[in-house]
Amino acid sequence: MLEKNIYIRIIFTLNTCDMKQLTVVFALLCIFACSSEDIVSTVEESVKPANEVAIQTVNLLDSLEIMDYIYSIIGPMAKTRSNLPGGGYILPDNWDSQLTDEQRELIRNSFPRPLFSAERNALRKSFPLVEYSNTVVMNYPSSGYNCFAYSLGFNNKWIEFSTWDQVRYGYENASSVYHAAYDYMKGATSISRYYPVVWGWGNTPLHASLGGSPHCEAPYSKMGRMWLLWHLVSVFSNGMYGVPVETYGAVSPTRSLSEIDANAMKEISEDIHENIIFSPDELMMIARKVKTCRDSSRFESLFNEWKEAWHYSLSNNTATTRNLPQYADLKAMGKEIIPLLIEKMVTEEDNFFAIRLYEDLQDNPNLIIRYANDDPHQLEGLQQTTKKTIKKWLEYNSN
Repeated sequence: MLEKNIYIRIIFTLNTCDMKQLTVVFALLCIFACSSEDIVSTVEESVKPANEVAIQTVNLLDSLEIMDYIYSIIGPMAKTRSNLPGGGYILPDNWDSQLTDEQRELIRNSFPRPLFSAERNALRKSFPLVEYSNTVVMNYPSSGYNCFAYSLGFNNKWIEFSTWDQVRYGYENASSVYHAAYDYMKGATSISRYYPVVWGWGNTPLHASLGGSPHCEAPYSKMGRMWLLWHLVSVFSNGMYGVPVETYGAVSPTRSLSEIDANAMKEISEDIHENIIFSPDELMMIARKVKTCRDSSRFESLFNEWKEAWHYSLSNNTATTRNLPQYADLKAMGKEIIPLLIEKMVTEEDNFFAIRLYEDLQDNPNLIIRYANDDPHQLEGLQQTTKKTIKKWLEYNSN
């Protein structure tokens, strides 16, 4: 059973590879292992603990029938609670209540895995239809990317769309603007296996999921700054993400840019992907400005609380940080905390969400980056916009 589940887990993780490629990989690994006794003996001590943890985790998952449960719903013929034969593998409410802390941590770091009771309950506040039987955690929480970026093939940038026009422009020109593998057209038949589906309420796009077919009932969603989840469409419909509105299919990125000047788009793309770094002198200047700020300890406490609240908000738009209670307290501290915000955004890249507070405190419009609705730069990714804003602030304060 142990060997079976390890094999299944490897197959699932590498589900983008075909079986021939997988066979070659295993063959090469076997040849390498047989011909490299000295290397194996050298690293044996460091590998052993990791192997023991993996075996311990699989044994635990087997004993709880968790792997059978998971693969019964995310396998090639995905099932739901209502149609599993004979009741199937169903996790009862509070299935994890008897786990030890060690067991809980083992499962938390094993993927795919079911939701813990606390995670399910937290999701239900925004999505009342969440169940154990149709929601699976596929990857760790990550602050570096959101659902729109994930649906375009990225896990290293945060992309926000405020209007449906921005959504269409961003997907249709994804290869030019983002260096994505494909461009995407609304309603197109995809040349890849995945179809982005954009969700929203009325005039506001709120979320994007990634499914294996135009009307896929088992899509993947990056939940704001939280996990990557496998779920049924019904789980999140009519919740904080609204309902599925537009479906996009990947098309060849070599299409003609009939309405877009190719040279202008090339310049924009190069600007968007500029590698922005901060020099030691710039970091020293920020540090000097920070020393003049009063009440930095209160700022630190409020900021950390604000960041944690944002982390669990499941929102894909940083504008919603303004709705969190800590935001009002921070804003009330006034523009003198701007150097503290700059330092936070420079030293930790996942603090880019704080750009919204900076914009609201900054009374010099020349030190705020605003893009017109028809400017492709608005799609550059919020991390890049934040870095450009900080550069503007540094240039102004160095004069």
